[in-house]
Amino acid sequence: MNSIRKVLLNMKFSLLLLVGSFCFVASYPTNGTESVYVQVPTRRNVVISPEEPVYLNAVRRSSRVVGGSNAPRGMFNYMVRLHMLVPGGIILCGGTLFSATHILTADHCIPSGTLNGIEAHLGVTQWNGPDHRVSQVGWFVRRGQGTNPFVDLAIFGLSSPVQFSDTIAPVGMPRHGQANDFFVGQTGWISGWGGVNDGWLKYIPVRYVTQGNCGTSNLMLCAAGRDSFNQNVVGGDSGGPIVIQTGSFHTLVGCVSFGFNNHIGGTHVPRFLQWITEVTGILFPQ
Repeated sequence: MNSIRKVLLNMKFSLLLLVGSFCFVASYPTNGTESVYVQVPTRRNVVISPEEPVYLNAVRRSSRVVGGSNAPRGMFNYMVRLHMLVPGGIILCGGTLFSATHILTADHCIPSGTLNGIEAHLGVTQWNGPDHRVSQVGWFVRRGQGTNPFVDLAIFGLSSPVQFSDTIAPVGMPRHGQANDFFVGQTGWISGWGGVNDGWLKYIPVRYVTQGNCGTSNLMLCAAGRDSFNQNVVGGDSGGPIVIQTGSFHTLVGCVSFGFNNHIGGTHVPRFLQWITEVTGILFPQ
């Protein structure tokens, strides 16, 4: 694919390096000046048990989405756990399956250095349970930040389509008409594997608040833990889904970018539907 998108990148991320039994966190700036479709090497699937590498969040350690509950099987069938394989370690992020071959995640999750491959872990509620599937990412495109630090999106393309089931299915996508809706007062959900995990996908209920609680950008959504001040996300949850619920139907409205105190900020997905269409060819309703 030859499509090239100019972006300005000015974000730091934490890279976990594993050496023997030690782990180190180093912060690297992403100084690239353009975004392109990138082919990543195809490699053998690697399934990592929750007891193996210790994922270290640069700010804090946690065993899960903070204050979260174990997710029921199939409730978050669009949830993806992304393993970005780098020399000596793994970068862990969340993602959202929105078609048979596409995953939405956060731009800041992608390393600027050597990348040995990306694995998408799908269908997982209990780690290494019978529903666990691993797919390879064949390419990605970064939206980048431009002049706004709250624009934090990337799309990963799977090497082959996934087969849908009751535990693997695409999320509901928003409409163009929701581009100016911040869903204030509505209830939604955030799910993720977080840092050091006990083997279960976690989730928290959230309520949407005005974006001024997280920053000043109209390109961002802001949510707060609904039931407890201690409900939040950690580093490994970046790129994961922020959804609203109507009946039993989940609609993707945000992509997790950061959490602080009792607030969670994420890129406002409805405002970027045109870009998603340009990358994937998928059309969304008005």
